[in-house]
Amino acid sequence: MIHNCLFNNQFNRSDCIVCIGGGLLGDMVGFSASTYKRGIEFINVPTTVLAMVDSSIGSKTGINNQNGKNMIGAFYDPFLIINCIDFINTLTIRDIRNGFSEIIKISVVFDKTLFDILDSNSLTEIISNRELLLDIIKRSQLIKI
Repeated sequence: MIHNCLFNNQFNRSDCIVCIGGGLLGDMVGFSASTYKRGIEFINVPTTVLAMVDSSIGSKTGINNQNGKNMIGAFYDPFLIINCIDFINTLTIRDIRNGFSEIIKISVVFDKTLFDILDSNSLTEIISNRELLLDIIKRSQLIKI
């Protein structure tokens, strides 16, 4: 479907796809970008905490088929990742917690300072403090990179 859109609109190798969405959409668009004309650039604008700190950075793109999840894919980095933390305001608390579970995992394994920041602030405090939230997301991204 994405490939058909690219062909129908005569995208070429110098064009770029912009993906605005969570991890599943980022995987689909990243895979499409990696395979269309042997690769065109794409910009990823993740809209979930988990996508911001994990899937938008992980280089893995994949799509599902009848044989399983992510059975077709490629390793392909976005040209640019744009984080708009305002998207977090649209998420359910369950989705926010899901993303923060990845941040906690990252902090436990790689960054005691980040863990201490998480430990000394409630999730509500973090979400309501844009500067703190952005710092936590940036730290997590840098570790993932």
